[in-house]
Amino acid sequence: MDLVAGFVVGILGSLHCVAMCGPIAVALPTANAAGMSYVTGRLLYNTGRIITYMLLGALLGSIGGLIALAGMQQAVSIAVGCLMILALFLPSITVFLSARWSFLGSFYASLRTRMGTLLRQKSFLSLLLIGIVNGFLPCGFLYIALAGAATLGEILRGMAFLAGFGLGTLPLMLGISLIGHTLRPGIRRKISALLPAFTFALAVLFILRGLNLGIPYVSPQVTETASSTQTICH
Repeated sequence: MDLVAGFVVGILGSLHCVAMCGPIAVALPTANAAGMSYVTGRLLYNTGRIITYMLLGALLGSIGGLIALAGMQQAVSIAVGCLMILALFLPSITVFLSARWSFLGSFYASLRTRMGTLLRQKSFLSLLLIGIVNGFLPCGFLYIALAGAATLGEILRGMAFLAGFGLGTLPLMLGISLIGHTLRPGIRRKISALLPAFTFALAVLFILRGLNLGIPYVSPQVTETASSTQTICH
């Protein structure tokens, strides 16, 4: 179920991924190793992206598991949804928080430098590594998917959700790397206009999940575990 949910998010977000990462996919070098196809190199690039997504999903899923053990999973789900809505309506909050995490700027700069080095190489290993590095670059839809993984509260569920997300972005990302051109500016603007609406819908879903309303798949009832109940001795 988590794989399917992640796949749906990936399909819906793949147009945004193409608009943002399309230039990288188009600029991929052609590996010069004998006996391997052009398509194989592009598949290796996308495999690298999905590997990174799964690792990040496992990390966020494990963090969500610790939150669940502390009995705060529902509160965090609501908080994530609220922060997403605030970021939509008050963009200055995003700028303020980014300034407090300035060390990420140097991290992303080093990733871009490494990406530039790999793009000048022509091997299948470099294509795989480009995909792995690409998975760490900032992406709004990836952050949304990672927030979803954190609310799941399990490593394997987080990995499955992000694996589905990566597979959902695969058709368009593979297609754009094979075709060799990016989306027209007009289409990009339409995609950008749809992104806030989709982000808002996911934020509302996170809030509903945290409210424990007993609605299947949307806001499932969280039952109290035996470990959280008091044992009364007579």
